[in-house]
Amino acid sequence: MKRYLALAIISVALCSCAPEHSKSTGFMTYEADPGYTFVDPNAFFLKTKWTPGIAHPTIQHIVSTQDEGQWIPQSGYDWDDNKVNQPYTELASSDLKTVHWLPGEKHHDYPHISAYSKEGLWTPDAGYAFVSKEGLEVQWESGLPDPARAHYISSKIEGTWELEPGYKEEPGLFGGTYVEWVSGMSYPTDVCLISSTIEGKWIPISGHHLTQQSDGTLEIVADSSEPDWGTVAVKALFAMVSYAASEPQKDDGPLTSAGRHVAGEAGNMATESAIKDVISPNGDDQCDKHVLPANWNKFQD
Repeated sequence: MKRYLALAIISVALCSCAPEHSKSTGFMTYEADPGYTFVDPNAFFLKTKWTPGIAHPTIQHIVSTQDEGQWIPQSGYDWDDNKVNQPYTELASSDLKTVHWLPGEKHHDYPHISAYSKEGLWTPDAGYAFVSKEGLEVQWESGLPDPARAHYISSKIEGTWELEPGYKEEPGLFGGTYVEWVSGMSYPTDVCLISSTIEGKWIPISGHHLTQQSDGTLEIVADSSEPDWGTVAVKALFAMVSYAASEPQKDDGPLTSAGRHVAGEAGNMATESAIKDVISPNGDDQCDKHVLPANWNKFQD
């Protein structure tokens, strides 16, 4: 009888004594305090430990830190009444307060993104773009505008910027610099285009014009597709003279024979050149029939 009574007393004692940093929620059941978890939830004698990164059960948007008993706002949030806007400031469990969304605040875990004006959303830093729609990872991307400086875009080297095509930096009269549009500048990735007199617009190089094909694509073509008949006639005449000079004679010596061979080759070259001028009047013009990207929209009408 005494043995059973002793066991009953021990059971009552165990039930009434919750593990450190926990509270009883029923017969032999317990709930860890905010910031704590059970080392082994299945153990008979429960033990708690402080665990970083746990969300507070009653105060929204704060998490436990590495330091036991300390809390910080989740990424994008700041303590209410925090006049110095230092969201990383740790507060003890006894001093906790509510938080608010803080636009422009950097993310704790993901670099190069900041809190957007709308709560819960994030925006990449200048020059960066999200890798996917699902995650918060970003990467440097060339060609993105600098929000702080007009006509500057991100370059291929991370963290560096360059002027948009068509613009040039000039020294100011009273120090500093300014940026202006300059006509006649070649487009960096297309030698067939130059900046026009209208800011932001580009036109084909001299001797060429822009056409739109039936499928909507834009194409640069040479202004003239007719052969230069005067040049063709000169080359043909030169070829005839060369061929006549290449005809061997009975009294030709070794040196003369060699000269006639050279004249024949010159005639062949002149003939080939004249034929090419007729068939392909624009020759090796790399800008003739040059098709532009479908999304190109920077042309002067």
